[in-house]
Amino acid sequence: MSEATTPVPGSFEIGPLSMAETLDVGFQLLKSHFTVLGVLSLLGQAPTILVFMLFGWMLDPFALQNGELPDIGAVFIVSVALWVLAMLVLLPVVIGAITAVVSDIYLGAEVSVSGALQRGVARMFPLMFTYIIFSLILIVAMFLAVAAVALVFVALGGLFQGSAVGVAVVVLLVLVAVPAMFALGGLLTLVPGVLAAVVVLEGISYFEAVARTWTLVSSALTRFIGLGLVIYMLLLILPTGVQFMVGAIPVVGAVVWGIVQALCQAYLYTTTIVAYFDVRCRVESFDLEHLAQLVEGEGVGAVPHPPGSYSTGPPGS
Repeated sequence: MSEATTPVPGSFEIGPLSMAETLDVGFQLLKSHFTVLGVLSLLGQAPTILVFMLFGWMLDPFALQNGELPDIGAVFIVSVALWVLAMLVLLPVVIGAITAVVSDIYLGAEVSVSGALQRGVARMFPLMFTYIIFSLILIVAMFLAVAAVALVFVALGGLFQGSAVGVAVVVLLVLVAVPAMFALGGLLTLVPGVLAAVVVLEGISYFEAVARTWTLVSSALTRFIGLGLVIYMLLLILPTGVQFMVGAIPVVGAVVWGIVQALCQAYLYTTTIVAYFDVRCRVESFDLEHLAQLVEGEGVGAVPHPPGSYSTGPPGS
């Protein structure tokens, strides 16, 4: 892998995009720097690939049907614990590095792999703890939502027990709940990437970063849900198809699955960063601020912050 590559400044037009354009630009970003982004994403998948290589039955879609699922012993438990630890440390670095690389490519700056990894390491702990805070908030919110829905079902069940009205209300709630679950899934596909962009590119973290992410996402909620659903289907279909084709093959199946999963994740990262800049162009005139920076000679690749909201120091400071 080369130390650095230099894309042509201005290769991508910065401005509001349609959903189709966002998906296409994400693909073009991945295509133009396929090796760099692919290797970084594969690095993030390395612990998972190793676990699947050691315990091939985990990736084998036919293992359970064939009765081949072994007893879970101490080795497996220790391996999973080490995997969790490795992912907890490695993923923030990789996601931070990819976020930095994609931002530099999109804004026409020089791309340095070592520099991106340094930025990922520098923002590792803020990103890690911000993700933990976001996950805890999400868990509490989902618990409260499920509890509220359960209470509604119980209350309606007691109120309209055995009646046609009760059945109709329950069916209506189900018809509302299912699309809501899909919408939430689509949204949660992109939100972690936007959160990473806020932490890495804007240099803020923790509760402030979560609030900032929600402000951006909520300003274009339907766009993020739509994009998230499209990418989620891609992430679901391709790796699952590969898993069914080669998952039962020892070692090789894990490697092939891991490569496909890494490429799908790389596309997710690139498209999410494009969506992040898109919404900033829509609500904060980021494109005009970026153009003003170029005219003033501040250099390509700078990420201006919302006026009056955050410091204008270098990203990651």
